[in-house]
Amino acid sequence: MHEQVRAHRRLRLLETAARMGIPLWAVGKGYEAVLGQFLNLTYGGEAQLPEIIGLMGHSRVVLNVNANIGAGSHERVFTAMAAGAAAASDHSRFYAERFEAGSQILLYRWTALEQGLEQVARLAADPEAAWALAEAERARAAAEHKWEHRVDVILAAADAARARRGAA
Repeated sequence: MHEQVRAHRRLRLLETAARMGIPLWAVGKGYEAVLGQFLNLTYGGEAQLPEIIGLMGHSRVVLNVNANIGAGSHERVFTAMAAGAAAASDHSRFYAERFEAGSQILLYRWTALEQGLEQVARLAADPEAAWALAEAERARAAAEHKWEHRVDVILAAADAARARRGAA
């Protein structure tokens, strides 16, 4: 089910960006079946993580589709931030609670996809604004969102799960 939702949302984003004339550059799996449909999409194929991180470091804005992660996060966002790109993602409670929307992350909503993609396009067209957002994101990610910051949270969640399993 997750993959169906992810594919549907990715397709909606691609369709909306094409209709709006927003150029996109994509790397990864899952684009092959739709490549001929979107003239605004440049496809870089599959790549290994080090190459993807390098591409992010040369990007002004990295656009993330969370799909079913409405309360959590995806490593792609933090990787983009650490690489020096401005990260734009669909809304999640995690991002909303931990980042200031607009000044520490660009968030869009599926219920207002055109408005969100307009914001992404404006940011991509404004190097100074993209740089300022990328720097704020990089600082925040470095201070709070590295794996070393998450270890205790992960271990506490594992302990809580074990305790629940033991109580059952």
